[in-house]
Amino acid sequence: MNAVRRTAILLSLTLTLGACVTTPPISCGRSCSDEQLTAKLQQRFPLGSPSAGLVAELHREGFRVQPERGTATFTGHVWPCDIDTYVKWSEAEGRLTALSGLTGEACF
Repeated sequence: MNAVRRTAILLSLTLTLGACVTTPPISCGRSCSDEQLTAKLQQRFPLGSPSAGLVAELHREGFRVQPERGTATFTGHVWPCDIDTYVKWSEAEGRLTALSGLTGEACF
């Protein structure tokens, strides 16, 4: 197989597999740190805002939400990696008192 054909095949595979991206919009995917994710979450859902809005959005985005524990998890895929997004919050009287996010990845 010549080099041009091999390059064309690899490029085609990369573009096809690279299009298989599943991360929730609230997440930063592979592009941000835990601190950046936490800042993004807190900007969208400021402390003191109703926790129901956060929980509803996490459900909409496909997270596994455990409101009684104040946690939500999502495992997305950005080939060749699995990207885990974890959201943790505390609330009092239905209002957010703490909110943070963590990300992790495992690549093949």
